[in-house]
Amino acid sequence: MRKANLLFALFFLSTLFFNSCKKDGELIPTFDSGNANLVAVDTFSIITSLVREDSIRTDLSAFNLLGLYNDPVFGLTSSSIYSQITLNGLNVDFGTGATLDSAILTLQYQGMYGDTLSSLSINVFEITTQMDKNTNYFSNTFLAHDPTPITSLTFTPNIKDSVFSLFDNKNKAPHLRINLGATFGNKILAESGGTNLANNTNFTQFFKGLYITTTDSVQNSTLPSGQGSIAYFNINSSLSTVTIFYN
Repeated sequence: MRKANLLFALFFLSTLFFNSCKKDGELIPTFDSGNANLVAVDTFSIITSLVREDSIRTDLSAFNLLGLYNDPVFGLTSSSIYSQITLNGLNVDFGTGATLDSAILTLQYQGMYGDTLSSLSINVFEITTQMDKNTNYFSNTFLAHDPTPITSLTFTPNIKDSVFSLFDNKNKAPHLRINLGATFGNKILAESGGTNLANNTNFTQFFKGLYITTTDSVQNSTLPSGQGSIAYFNINSSLSTVTIFYN
């Protein structure tokens, strides 16, 4: 808004200047002094303000934001992620006697803004309200979740360094790895070969999704001005997954 007003003001002053001279002939060598006009230039102040929008639609966003940042001008801003998880196949069966190694959530970085050296503390919760792909979700949408976090993590976003995967011995694009813990992993393993892992309709009723949010919020944060950061992730990337490792 400020830039738009400033450009308009400059254009307005330029219009006054360019339309205030009348010229019958060449400036050099001749000039019609009888048609000279007096040009008056004035200045004025531009007053701008921020208007808070009620909400914006977020379920169609190309990237998902996560973090807490205290902007020196705009103040505190926080972003969280609701995510529904789907199966990569039908009738998932881990086999007889499968034991959990780990359950890892990976989120591919797309970028970030704020203080690149600031750490972020986050909690991951299980959603208790089922998400609907035919429903529009907005920035002020709240979905109920279990009050006990699945896991918590403090990390410093690193959007440049690749990550080496021991699973396939390859370097992967920069991403965040979150260990979801044994309770979550065993919950999924226990459904092996059952109806809850038969298809995505059943699975999304059984496990409704994840809520990833910062430990502190705008309401209780004491983050100093200029500190904190917000990372944005490509949730639709093939690298952004929940992977169950088991033996």
